[in-house]
Amino acid sequence: MLKEPPAECTKADCSLHCVMGRVNADCDACMCEEHILLGSVRSAGGLNAEGAAILRSGKLLTLTDHNGHFRIPGICPDGNTTMTVSLQGHASLDVVVPFSSGRTSVLSVQLKRVEKLYILRNPESKTRREGQSAAFCCKVAGTPQADKYQWFHNNSLLELRSESTLVLKDLRPEQAGEYYCRASGPSGAVKTKLATLTIIGRDVHSCNPKPESHLIRLPHDCYQNSTNPLYDDV
Repeated sequence: MLKEPPAECTKADCSLHCVMGRVNADCDACMCEEHILLGSVRSAGGLNAEGAAILRSGKLLTLTDHNGHFRIPGICPDGNTTMTVSLQGHASLDVVVPFSSGRTSVLSVQLKRVEKLYILRNPESKTRREGQSAAFCCKVAGTPQADKYQWFHNNSLLELRSESTLVLKDLRPEQAGEYYCRASGPSGAVKTKLATLTIIGRDVHSCNPKPESHLIRLPHDCYQNSTNPLYDDV
């Protein structure tokens, strides 16, 4: 007589290894049947967050009740399992289920409202000599934070430049011009003001050897020489 197959069969090519519990049928998480995860979610105002979604690896597990509470059986408290809490008008938050040897774990989550990105620091204009280096910085704040940075030179996107700091080495004359940064994330996008990079040739004098005239007005009771001029050239 043939035996009936088990209710859940793990994929034959599954490479997931569980330090606690066993691999589930979809091979995307570990299961601990005897463990229960309890949690509570509060909104940005401190109120109970009803209807908050609790997800694991992008899959919805449950929604919080009218008290902002949730209960999920089978979650392994291995210190590696990450849950995502999402609520409309709030920034999604990833939380890790802490390691525990008990049969119950408790999570308390405080969400923050989505805050549009805004610039904290714009890149500053610089003057460099050919062959030197230059760095431009872009600092952005918001909730959630920016997760992508793009740099532009004379309105053309610089490929492979995805950090908040742009470093240019061994400068060449064609790299002179205007630079700006564009930061983006789940809450939108924002771009900085323009910064100008001036590059002086290797053999070009950076200073004018001939002094320029600069006149300042003298106080009414200050006399210079015998002509008593109203201005003095400094």
